[in-house]
Amino acid sequence: MEIDFDALVQTFKAESEENLCRMEEALVALESSGEDRELLQRIFRAAHTLKGNAAALGFTGLTEFAHKLEDSLDKLLKG
Repeated sequence: MEIDFDALVQTFKAESEENLCRMEEALVALESSGEDRELLQRIFRAAHTLKGNAAALGFTGLTEFAHKLEDSLDKLLKG
């Protein structure tokens, strides 16, 4: 069975758009609410998912960016 890379990329794009929308919504909410651990965790989970999906498809640059974002969010979560 052959893997349809184009279909995987299309799925990746759709899922990434959903995760980026979640991140944006949480960032906007965080801006007005101040410190909110739940919002930070929501952003972290979206970044983590983006990182994992990008790594699975070999998108190195995006994987590295998402990893740095995840590290920054982890620092915020740890105070």
